[in-house]
Amino acid sequence: MYEKVSYYLLAKKKILGDFESKEDLEYAQYNLSIILINIEKVVVIYIVAISIGMVTHTLITHVSYLVLRKYAGGWHANNSLNCNALSVLTFVIFPKLLLKLDGLVQNYLLDNKITFLTILLSLYLVWCYAPADTDRNPILRRSTRIKMRNRAMFATIVLIIVLLFINSLSAKLCLLVGMMTEILTITPIFYKLMKRSYANYENYKIT
Repeated sequence: MYEKVSYYLLAKKKILGDFESKEDLEYAQYNLSIILINIEKVVVIYIVAISIGMVTHTLITHVSYLVLRKYAGGWHANNSLNCNALSVLTFVIFPKLLLKLDGLVQNYLLDNKITFLTILLSLYLVWCYAPADTDRNPILRRSTRIKMRNRAMFATIVLIIVLLFINSLSAKLCLLVGMMTEILTITPIFYKLMKRSYANYENYKIT
């Protein structure tokens, strides 16, 4: 649906002017459709969050995810319906369930040893697998991949520092959920489970 809307806005209404080639139009169409999908996703997420009183915790989870997502990339759902459902589950329902756990379980999840291992695992996975591209948006240039990986590492370190210094247990849990969800989506095993191609840039000659 959004691809058709994007095409109509770009080609029929010419809101961005004429395009020099079909490829330029398709690229602009893809990017505009992503923007429209993200707008719909945000609206759905926060309508659900407001309805169950989870706005603040959803925001913490969502922001920590997006901070890393910008540079680490990762898996995308095949359609907006699946994307919306998974987003609500990740940013609203799962944090809600974690916050309902008793204090002993929550303290175990944020035990110093568990937190230390989580930090090491996060840094290792981001260094090894960021950025992860998609079949529709491969990251072709090696220099771009290196730059994005370095920025993803920096973003991870910033999130870890915030994690270590905030006092709120619920905020720590939500930040951890957002960060680890994003890291999960850049791993090859997750792509394999979702039956999607990984390291798509390898299919092109440009490296």
